[in-house]
Amino acid sequence: MLNIRIFDMRDTFSVGLLSEEVVATGSTTARSLAARFGDVLNVKDYGAVGDGAADDTAAIQEALHKARDNRPRGGIVFCPKGTYLITSSLIINADTILMGEGSFGGRATKLLARTDITMLTTPGVSGVTYEACDIIGIHFENTATTVTNYHVHLINPILCTVERCYFRSDPDMTGSNVGGLRGTRNGGSFGDAHTIYVSRCLFNHASIAVNSITDCQIVQNEIWGTNRVFAVEFVNSASSSMIACDLIAGTTAAVVITGTKNQNYEYRFFNVDFASPNTNGGAGCSFTDVERTKIIGCTFTANDEQGLRITDSDNIGIIGNSFLDNNDDDNSFDDILITGVSLSPRRIQIIGNTFERTGTTDTNLGNAIRLLASGATPQNINIAFNTIEDTTEYTVPAIVANLADTDTVFENDGGGITNTTRQGGRLLDMDYFQDNVAASQVAVPLRRGSSGVSQITSYTMSYPGSVIAISVRSNAARTAGTLTVEVIISGSDTGLTAVLDGTNTTVDVTTQDADLDTFSTTSQIAVRITTDASWLPVTADISVEVTVEV
Repeated sequence: MLNIRIFDMRDTFSVGLLSEEVVATGSTTARSLAARFGDVLNVKDYGAVGDGAADDTAAIQEALHKARDNRPRGGIVFCPKGTYLITSSLIINADTILMGEGSFGGRATKLLARTDITMLTTPGVSGVTYEACDIIGIHFENTATTVTNYHVHLINPILCTVERCYFRSDPDMTGSNVGGLRGTRNGGSFGDAHTIYVSRCLFNHASIAVNSITDCQIVQNEIWGTNRVFAVEFVNSASSSMIACDLIAGTTAAVVITGTKNQNYEYRFFNVDFASPNTNGGAGCSFTDVERTKIIGCTFTANDEQGLRITDSDNIGIIGNSFLDNNDDDNSFDDILITGVSLSPRRIQIIGNTFERTGTTDTNLGNAIRLLASGATPQNINIAFNTIEDTTEYTVPAIVANLADTDTVFENDGGGITNTTRQGGRLLDMDYFQDNVAASQVAVPLRRGSSGVSQITSYTMSYPGSVIAISVRSNAARTAGTLTVEVIISGSDTGLTAVLDGTNTTVDVTTQDADLDTFSTTSQIAVRITTDASWLPVTADISVEVTVEV
C-alpha cells in the first residue's frame, strides 16, 4: 500500500511503503525497505552535497557516527560520485567501511581539502585499537601548498584496508614528509597495532609512513614520493612486505627503514621497482638497523644515489635483482653499499644480481658492490653468481669487500671479478632455547631451535670444523644471580661460555679463534645451561646461538 500525504503548499510527502516487506528479484527473504536502506549509510541522506563548494564535513561525520553507534555490527558509509569539501578531520571508528564509487575518472568520489588538515583519522585514544577501518575507492586531495599532515592517519589500527584510493598533494606543496597515508601506534606494546593492507592505490606527490605497526602489506601500488623525503617509510614495523609496487624516490630514498633491531626485522620486497627518474632523488632503498630482510626480483633504476644502501644490518638476502643506471648524480655512488658503523655486517647474501650502466657519461664512477665496516670484520658474507654487464662504467674491481677469510666471493662475472676471488670456510649458526629459565640448574641441555616443543638437544655435524662463537640473549633483563651457557662437543666441555650477570644483563657474546675447539664429521654440538640459586627473573626466555666454521 502506498500512502502519500501533501502538507500545505510544500512539495513534500512521506511514503508508508518503507514499512512494507519486499522480496528482491532473485532472492528468497522478504525485508522492509527501511532495513535495506539501513545496510548502507549514504552521506547524501545526512545532508552532504558533493559539489566541491558546500562544506560536507558535518554530514559525512554524522554518517560515520551512525556506523560507529551501530557496533558491533558496524556499517558501510557510502559517498556517491562527487567532490566533498572537508574543512576539519573526519573520524572513522572500528568496524566501519568508508566507500566511494571510485578514485579516478567521471565516477570518482573525491574528498577535497584546501587547508592543512588530516582529512580522515581514527580517534587515536592511547592504548585503544581500532579494528577493520576500511577505506575503499576514495580520491583524497589537498590543494594547500603548506602542509604538515597526511591525508589519512590510522592510529592504533588492526586489520585495516586501504584499497583503490588516490592520494594527491599539490606538486608545489612544501613539507618534507607529508601527504598520503600514515599509520602509528599510540600507547600499548609492540605488536598491539598491526596489519594495514594497502592495495591498488596511487600516491601522487604523497607517501606512506608506518611507525610501530607490524605485519603491514603494501601490494600493487604506485607511490610517487617526488619532493618528499621518501615514498615509503617503515620505523620499527616488523614483518612487513611490499609486493609488485612502482616507487619514485624522495630526496633520501624510495624506501627508508629505520629503528631498533628487536623491533625492526623481517621485511620482504618482491618485484618492486625502486626508481628516481626526477632530479633531487636519493637512493632506491635505505636500511638502518634491519634484520632478516629479503629483497628478491626487484629493479633499481636511475636512482641519483645508490640503488641499495644498508647500514648496521644483519641477515640480509639480496637475490635476483636488477641494478640499472644508478649513480645518476655522477658522484661515485655504488649500486649496493653495505656499511657497518656500530655493528659489523653479518649474514649478507648477494646472489644472482645483474648490474649495468648504459650509455652514461659519468666520470665519478662507483662500484657495483661495496661492503665496508669500521671495527670488526664482517662475518658470513656470500657474494656469488652476480653479473656486471658493462665493466667500463664501474670502478675496477667492481666488487670491493672488506671480508674475512671465512667469507666467499666467487663466480661473479665482469668488472675485474672473473671467478674465485676468495672462497674460505663457511659459517653456520645453530640455535638453542629455554623458556622460563629456572634457578639452580646445573649443566642442563638446551633444546635446539628457537621455540616449540622440540626435545632434541644437539646438532649432528656433516663436516669437520671448529666452534668460533656463542651468544646468549634474554627477553627480560637479569635482576639477580648468574646464568652461564657453554658449548658441548660430543659430551665434552669446551670452556667456551657466554654469561648473563650484573654486567651483561640481557645479552653476551663470546668469540674465539678457529681451530681451538674442533669437531669431526658426526660430532654432536650441544649447549648446557647453569644458573645459581639466586637467578632472576624465572620468567625470562633465552635464545642461544653457536657459530661454527666448517
